[in-house]
Amino acid sequence: MALNFNPPVGAKLNWSHPINRGLVGCWLFNEAGGQKFKDIAGVNDGTGVNSPTVATGQYGVGIKLSNSVANQYVSIGTNSSLNLSTDATILVFVNLVATTGIQWLGATGDNAGNVQFGFEVGRTANKIDTIWGTSGGGFDILTSTNTISAGKWYMLAVTRTGSGTSWSASLYINGVLDSTQAGVKAPSSFVAGYIGAFSNGGNQSGNLSLNGVRYYNRALSAQEIRQLYVQPFAGVNVKPWMSFASAATRLYGFVFG
Repeated sequence: MALNFNPPVGAKLNWSHPINRGLVGCWLFNEAGGQKFKDIAGVNDGTGVNSPTVATGQYGVGIKLSNSVANQYVSIGTNSSLNLSTDATILVFVNLVATTGIQWLGATGDNAGNVQFGFEVGRTANKIDTIWGTSGGGFDILTSTNTISAGKWYMLAVTRTGSGTSWSASLYINGVLDSTQAGVKAPSSFVAGYIGAFSNGGNQSGNLSLNGVRYYNRALSAQEIRQLYVQPFAGVNVKPWMSFASAATRLYGFVFG
């Protein structure tokens, strides 16, 4: 039985699990306070900017970002492991207050208005999209076919494969492939990564709650995306001494598998 609850602070990844191959950032947002958010995949611990707050997540505690409070977002640093210059995946568990108006879910870029690999919602009302490019060379913006709604929890994901000016990107909603589209623009260089924004000014930050975010330097398969929808914490070890009673206090649902 795989329990779907946010693991406790101190949980670690099982690096022998195939779902963790290429994982360069994994933030559970289970700290329940403070402005430091552990990256259990490595060295890209997040720092809250303008004081994100604690939220009730889909699977336990999470964080809330507001675009009405001085652009709240999470900076995940400048380490080169976040350089998503070719194949990549961004996956988020998110609940949006509204689905209109551009709100960034996550991105890497150059801090100069250009995007290496980005994921957002609301550029087209009620839809998600992936974006990359530069102001000089233009941007690819690939938009979902299906819509999402405010006030509901979703697992949203985007994968990208390719190089140079030849790309293929796939958008997923709740573990189901929405669409696969081609892109032709060159991504920007890498300077830093963000959650809930695309640059260090919090530009077009989100108004949303998060219960987990993953960044990969490879494109997950459709089967792997589905696995993470069914088992959101696949590949995360819970300390064996954690009692069932303790787990139950965090439990929002479970699946058998």
